[in-house]
Amino acid sequence: MVCVAGDGSFQMNSQEMATASIHRVPVKVLILDNRCSAWCTSAEAVLRRALLLDAAGRSPDFVKLAEAYGWQGERVEKPADVDAALARMLASDGPYLLDVAISRDQNVYPMVRRAAR
Repeated sequence: MVCVAGDGSFQMNSQEMATASIHRVPVKVLILDNRCSAWCTSAEAVLRRALLLDAAGRSPDFVKLAEAYGWQGERVEKPADVDAALARMLASDGPYLLDVAISRDQNVYPMVRRAAR
């Protein structure tokens, strides 16, 4: 089982790492980490605002969080290293978190605007 999530959505559900550890679920989590909540940032860009999760350096070290729950984890910052990291993640026996750094400028589309009333 592989879960692909953004860093913002992962932070809203990271407590489930304990559940996976307790029940020995070998889930794999791949975080697309642009250090901002991409969906919110994309929506707010339309509204000319921005939301950065680590503007004050407050985003967690996801690898340390994984280790705190007894998971394996690693962070990848170079695109050339992603394939090997994915292979290590998929070959691991237990829960594994792969934190993949992506550009803060990545947007989430399609974006659906609400009709004006």
